[in-house]
Amino acid sequence: MANKQKELDLLRVYRKTTHRRTGPDLIHAWYTPGLILAVIGLAVWGGILLGDRGLSGQISETLDWLSDPQVMDQYYESRQKQAYNEGVLQDIQEVEALTGALDTYPRVDRALVAQIRAAGGAQVDMALTGYDAASGLLSFEARSAQVIDIPGYVLSLQDTGLFDTVRYTGYEYDDGTYILSLSCTLAAKDGGEEAAS
Repeated sequence: MANKQKELDLLRVYRKTTHRRTGPDLIHAWYTPGLILAVIGLAVWGGILLGDRGLSGQISETLDWLSDPQVMDQYYESRQKQAYNEGVLQDIQEVEALTGALDTYPRVDRALVAQIRAAGGAQVDMALTGYDAASGLLSFEARSAQVIDIPGYVLSLQDTGLFDTVRYTGYEYDDGTYILSLSCTLAAKDGGEEAAS
């Protein structure tokens, strides 16, 4: 009878073990997990309250520090210094842009003025009245005791190769002198357009 099977009556075993659990054992079986969960919940809640109290203290200290008059004065002083520095940086950028623009045009010096004077010949004298370095616009007056041949003078100025454009507003007569007002845009140096862009 080697193949004799043993029958298990699980229902009978369950009933026997249930009858044994009475009194304190049954109470422990039902309430212990709830008590453990309640203790864990209280511990977590206490940790959150402590963390909140610590954060509230840090926030209060930070607000007190921010409202300190000495700190506020330092803040406003730093803002003023920052605005000043930004202004200086903007000025530096403008100077660099102007320097770049100046580098694209011929230098306004004695040699340039001598070339302009030579275009007018012996009868025409000239006097500079303004120069805008950013645009290369050179303004001057041509003066002569005799009526100036305007088209011939303008052609002579253009033939110098110094100017991209030559404009004039006409002339006026004042105390025996004819005065011609001119605005001429200097021609950029070779490769100046690449430097400007």
